[in-house]
Amino acid sequence: MANKAYTFSDFSRLIDDDFSWRRNELFLFKTRIPDDKSVSFQKPLLRAGIAILYAHWEGFVKNASTLYLQHISYKHLKNSELQSQFIALNLSNKIKDLEINKLEGKTKIINFLFDEYHKKANIPFKSIINTKSNLKFDVFLDILFTLNIDSINYQANELLINDLVDLRNTIAHGEYKEIDYDTYNNFYSETTDLMRKFKTDIENAALLQKYIKKVSVTI
Repeated sequence: MANKAYTFSDFSRLIDDDFSWRRNELFLFKTRIPDDKSVSFQKPLLRAGIAILYAHWEGFVKNASTLYLQHISYKHLKNSELQSQFIALNLSNKIKDLEINKLEGKTKIINFLFDEYHKKANIPFKSIINTKSNLKFDVFLDILFTLNIDSINYQANELLINDLVDLRNTIAHGEYKEIDYDTYNNFYSETTDLMRKFKTDIENAALLQKYIKKVSVTI
């Protein structure tokens, strides 16, 4: 089987595999944490549990997003067929080399865009998705925009995402933070649900080809 997202089936299988091993590892870790605060190793496991929750959340967003860009890239569509975000990704490296301070430079960019518009796109996907090692809500919104995925369904998750990052940073920086089992359990449930929601949205985007520009019909 292909290890690259050439087709939708390839993409769906790869993203499902990535989600599955992360979900299984998180569940396995959770089952090892005793629901009894008198057990001496509960506290360190709860702290470690938060750290691994964040690691899988960030890792899944980055990997799934990269696979999606890879899938679009392998479609070999023309710039004219793509949504604006993906044209920008394709041409950004070329545009940044053009001088834009003078009108002559701006004119060159306009001509360049006209020339490139009907050419095949070569969308980059390696090292494009940047979680900044702190996947705060504003960073996540930038990723959603890059992928042309509607952010409206994630507005209610802003507090969860930011709190998870902050708590993970406190733990990762070696500061003491006591976490009770209920707090961890809530983070576990909400974060795994969020990962599942993102998986569904990005699979739907690929299935419905939301990377393709909608053509308006004039009657």
